[in-house]
Amino acid sequence: KAEEFAGKNFNKIVSSLEFPLLRLENVISLISLDTLDVPEESIVVQAVMPWVNHKPGSRASNLSKLLPHRAN
Repeated sequence: KAEEFAGKNFNKIVSSLEFPLLRLENVISLISLDTLDVPEESIVVQAVMPWVNHKPGSRASNLSKLLPHRAN
């Protein structure tokens, strides 16, 4: 139920003030959900960028870990 809720509320989650504070593992779990309700994959990439830009010095290198999770 929680995964279904997160997938259907993806836009609200990534727009929240708490999203940039999530750990890498949580972001990967979110964008890997089968229930993710987005019309196209580019929205996921756009949504992840504020998370990366919140701490670009330490998070930019994580893009290579994040993006493959939506290529599946």
